[in-house]
Amino acid sequence: MELSKGGDTVFSESTDLWRDFHFSNFNLPFPLLHPSLLVVPYIDFEGSYDELGARFLDRGEQELAEFLILPSESYELTQKKQKLFELPYFRAHLREKTPAQIWQDMFTLDLDLEGKGNRDWTTYLQELYKIDYRDLVYKLYILKMREHYFPVNTDKFAFYKDTGVAIIDLKNDDESYKDELFFILEKDIIYKIKFRYNVHNIMGEVVREKILQSIRYQESSEDSTNAIYAQYKQLEYEERIDQKGMVYLYAAWSHVPKKKEFLKEMIRFLERGKGNQVYLRSLYDYAYKLYGTNFSLDKDNLKESSEERLKRLIKKESDEEYEAIGREKLNIDDTKFENREQKIDFLLQKAKDNNENLDEKDNVLRSH
Repeated sequence: MELSKGGDTVFSESTDLWRDFHFSNFNLPFPLLHPSLLVVPYIDFEGSYDELGARFLDRGEQELAEFLILPSESYELTQKKQKLFELPYFRAHLREKTPAQIWQDMFTLDLDLEGKGNRDWTTYLQELYKIDYRDLVYKLYILKMREHYFPVNTDKFAFYKDTGVAIIDLKNDDESYKDELFFILEKDIIYKIKFRYNVHNIMGEVVREKILQSIRYQESSEDSTNAIYAQYKQLEYEERIDQKGMVYLYAAWSHVPKKKEFLKEMIRFLERGKGNQVYLRSLYDYAYKLYGTNFSLDKDNLKESSEERLKRLIKKESDEEYEAIGREKLNIDDTKFENREQKIDFLLQKAKDNNENLDEKDNVLRSH
């Protein structure tokens, strides 16, 4: 399968419209304030915890492309069910191949035998007889590796030496969209991205080409969260609350998806911007699925389970009680008391008269 190089449109775009970010375990490009593209968070709610991605929309919010980071898997060379490969004669031949060469051959080696052509059957069979059995067994080995690692709906596949990216073209029933898998092998781990794009819109091809130009493995690290967030803080305030700021925050969060507080603050900060609902929808849904609340400060947007609503109301009531105690303390004439302990006892008596929790109030008052 040949990699589409795209047209002039792909390469004539200003580089200022895109920026590479360390996102999860990859270096990936994102558009920033692009005149034709919106990028929004994409999270697979049916998948595992780390399946994050992004959707690329036109200004009418029609989908042009999307990617989703899939779970990684181990790259193993053994075929335990095939005893043939364990025979010393063939095993020695397999061991001559490096793991990197085997990986590349999975996407490039032609497994078909040479056709008969115009030769007579005797000549053709004589040619087949000359084929080294070890080469035949190696082709069988590659076939079994493909059966193990390639999806059943694989159509075409290719490998690009300049980037180390392997691509599988997947069959689907939607003629408007093309589905692909991007693979990167790093230290015996296969990292995967599922990519889909609209074949009838040039901007879908633009997104695809931008990703294939930039994609590379980069180990996820909380240090990257700190670095990206520091860059985010350097943006102008208006940039921090629009799409540009969203991309920075989303990329930073991709390294710490289990940090509840980061997700909450990201949502609440983006709510300050105008027209940000398109970016917030997936974050709202994801937060509600995991934590029972979408963390919104907007009463019209707030969605929470009955349990989370009860927790919030209890905390609100508790906070209000503490504030009331503080106000009450300020309104009392200290000259009426001989010492601080006498004042505290007076306040505790008032709390008792109101049937409040004396132990809790005692701790609060004596800590001030």
